[in-house]
Amino acid sequence: MNIACDEKDNVWGASGFGQTIFSLDPDTGSFKNTNQVTDNGGEVYGIVPIKDRVYLTAYIGCMHIVYYPDKPWSQEDNTNPNTFRLFSSEGYARPEGRSIIGPDGNIYTGLMANYGVYGGAVTKLCIDTNETAIWENKINDYAIGGIFADRKYVYAITCGQGNGMPTRDVPTYVFRLDCDLNLVESIDCGKKYFAGAAMLDGVVCVACYDGEENKQYLWYSSDNFKTIKKIPVDFRISGLIVVPKKNMFVFSTENRMGKLDCDGNFEFIYEFERYVNRICSAPSGRVFASCEEQVFECEF
Repeated sequence: MNIACDEKDNVWGASGFGQTIFSLDPDTGSFKNTNQVTDNGGEVYGIVPIKDRVYLTAYIGCMHIVYYPDKPWSQEDNTNPNTFRLFSSEGYARPEGRSIIGPDGNIYTGLMANYGVYGGAVTKLCIDTNETAIWENKINDYAIGGIFADRKYVYAITCGQGNGMPTRDVPTYVFRLDCDLNLVESIDCGKKYFAGAAMLDGVVCVACYDGEENKQYLWYSSDNFKTIKKIPVDFRISGLIVVPKKNMFVFSTENRMGKLDCDGNFEFIYEFERYVNRICSAPSGRVFASCEEQVFECEF
């Protein structure tokens, strides 16, 4: 489902089945699996390690959870991990867009509406207080399928999916939000379907499929999301992250991984026997990939 690194380069992750998470020390190979992190069934979508804790967002109900690894486990009484907020009563079931750290250091998550309806929202979690706020998509009834941030704004990327609903062939919108969840701009991107987005030195790189041209593109823009250039590629990118320490983007496509710069130059570096599910980078610049039940460290 997802992997992420903490400040000590440990890898945290969640599988596609069950409300459990794991941690991996890449230097020793030792790992730990937790019990179920919350009472509700489902999966953990968002994982954001910050300081001495790990924030999680999970299905079903778009649960917001905090876990302190160095404190005793006490999930039975909702102490640690602590599920402190659900958004099911507001009409949301799945944190489809996962979770990111925003420009202000707080956590933002993209949501999909409850079963039987279309819709989406973005939540903000203040890490100092665990207070939450929500911005609901009233522009259209599209879910939030992805989310990323630049130096000032949070960008929510829509999709045509819905829980228990047919996937629709609809335009992709990008909503630019400030850190108070005010809508700054609504951008109609037409039939451009985004597989990932990341920012490096004020340049945003978006991996997208253009449905009108039937082509895959690397779409570069400034950090106000105005197009700089489009570079056609003959492969479909499934994952895209930034590695600031090494001044590069890293991408995955099917069973391969490569590196990418701000000018659109790319190089394939790794080929695996299995599909690359997720990729992440540590603050130190180390890069990791999950391939089914395995985690690999990849040197760039």
